[in-house]
Amino acid sequence: MPAANRVPSINHRRGFTLIELSIVLVIIGLIIGAIAVGRDLVQATKIRMAVAQIEKYKTAVNTFRTKYNAIPGDMTQDQADDAGFTVPPTRTDSAYMTHGNGLLEDLDSSYSTNAGTYFFGEGLEFWEDLSSAGLIAGQFTKATEAFGSGGPQKNLTPATLGGFVPASLMGNNNWVVAYGIYGDSQAGTALPPVLRGNYFQLTGISSTDGNASIIAENDLTPTQAQNIDTKIDDGVFDTGTVRASNHVGRIYVNLFSALNNTCTLYAYSGINLGYQTAAYPDTPACQLSFKF
Repeated sequence: MPAANRVPSINHRRGFTLIELSIVLVIIGLIIGAIAVGRDLVQATKIRMAVAQIEKYKTAVNTFRTKYNAIPGDMTQDQADDAGFTVPPTRTDSAYMTHGNGLLEDLDSSYSTNAGTYFFGEGLEFWEDLSSAGLIAGQFTKATEAFGSGGPQKNLTPATLGGFVPASLMGNNNWVVAYGIYGDSQAGTALPPVLRGNYFQLTGISSTDGNASIIAENDLTPTQAQNIDTKIDDGVFDTGTVRASNHVGRIYVNLFSALNNTCTLYAYSGINLGYQTAAYPDTPACQLSFKF
């Protein structure tokens, strides 16, 4: 057979050159890098949206206070009547909750001197008032339903929470709730006076229990929590107007469980070692509270 017509044997076929292999590896690296950058951009967008959402709610509260001379959820019955708002039974003052005093209080006597923990108190009326005033997006009008003749609606799940409180734009089952710290102690431990006031809390919610108290989840990662804290406040979890909590259960700013856990870290000497972004960067372990 003439040499020109010979078919090369398999053993003599040409393989990839080093240059070709290098090009393939570069392409693979670019694809992996693009995926990582895309994931980071998605996270950055979620954080910006979550921060903007909280800031809009703060603005809405200030507008409401200017217009109605009251904090949403804390209006007296007369103020609510004058504004044409629905008046759930809890507009009436109780032994544990005084309307018109500027603090978001709850209905649970065992926490009446501590941080607010009860889902169906002024913190729930808060969202109905802002919604009724047309100052926020969404319709959160189920506070009246919750306080109907059958008593508070209990054992809610994330699927049925939408008419009560807004979902956070962070996603991942995070919600925005409102509550107040109006006492001087929490779980027997003295609270610094600076903590007294009203808060938004960005938190996961698994359900409400038989007492209609929110059962919280830690659905923010330390990286997300620190980025949000830095954009709004000082980036330090236990100072300023943004504070982190790793408490799983009822909602409050718990600064006393922040010892050696996956959200934040204190050294045993009391030194604040910050958010656990190195050890647990992507582990859902945090909640954030924003004073307003």
